Amino acid sequence: MALFVDITKKLEHFTLQVQMSTKNMGVVGILGASGCGKSMTLRCIAGIEIPDSGKIILNGRVLYDSEKKICLPPQKRKVGYLFQQYALFPHMTVRENLEIVAGVAKTENEIAKYLALLHIEEIVDSYPERLSGGQKQRVAMARMLLTKPELVLLDEPFSALDNYLKESLELEIMQLFQKLSVESIMVTHSREEAYRICSYLFVFERGQVSREGETTEVFQDPKTVAAAKLTGCKNIFSIKKKSEKFMDISEIDMCFNFVGDIPKDIRYVGIRAHDLCFREGEGENNLLVKSVKFLEDPFEQIAIINDKIWLKCAKSENILKKIEEGQRLHFPPQKLMLLK
Repeated sequence: MALFVDITKKLEHFTLQVQMSTKNMGVVGILGASGCGKSMTLRCIAGIEIPDSGKIILNGRVLYDSEKKICLPPQKRKVGYLFQQYALFPHMTVRENLEIVAGVAKTENEIAKYLALLHIEEIVDSYPERLSGGQKQRVAMARMLLTKPELVLLDEPFSALDNYLKESLELEIMQLFQKLSVESIMVTHSREEAYRICSYLFVFERGQVSREGETTEVFQDPKTVAAAKLTGCKNIFSIKKKSEKFMDISEIDMCFNFVGDIPKDIRYVGIRAHDLCFREGEGENNLLVKSVKFLEDPFEQIAIINDKIWLKCAKSENILKKIEEGQRLHFPPQKLMLLK
């Protein structure tokens, strides 16, 4: 699957200006805060919304081109779209909801195939009001796949489900997509979901892509403050002064030594709460612990150092409870993230 998107659309609070290009990347993720343009981008690709200008090309087919005045209707784009609202017809059974899919040469064998793939054979004669959230999602997925889309758009489709059901259904759907060779783009504001599912990631900030890359790479080196926050970095500090290898962080009364040169356009530095550790003495990147506050979490130990610095580790490590005032918190230079 090859998708090219270069569109502009004026919105109420900002202008959507998105450039995306994907090719055989598996599950592509769009990660961003609420209201940043993630869903609007999917709606433009699907043809539900029309950009003000630009191009959208899928597998060599032009779906939208403002200059050439091309704008295919949604039913001709071969794009499946699944979102939080399952949009099942309430007066129709599961089977009837599948049979009504427009433009599909429907056969009993074809419908039976997707009933089996989504494990919904036993509810085929049920009405939507009798179905659980997970069952409704499976029916909506089967109905979408019956259209044989070249691209599937997932707009936070699992967000209405409880965590256990969501994670199990996510895994099942992704395995199904792999089996059927279905390419997809998934919108999410959950970093955990993005990390679990997506092989490639676009980070959105106010209608623009602020970072893109392989998912593990984006988490390791977010490059922007927005991407760092969205990927879960709790410790982000502004740089007041810097030389080629040193940063003065007045916010926590520290001077950081960095591995390598510091580019001139860097304005912030971040470090993940799991990457901090303890060292003895007044060495480089060591901070005196003046106060400690503990937070409760089911699976992690969390400490707030000097009211500003987050430190986390697994409960099994049993480290944080040993923290005392007067110890030295170490910021490993190789773990510092330079941010724009």
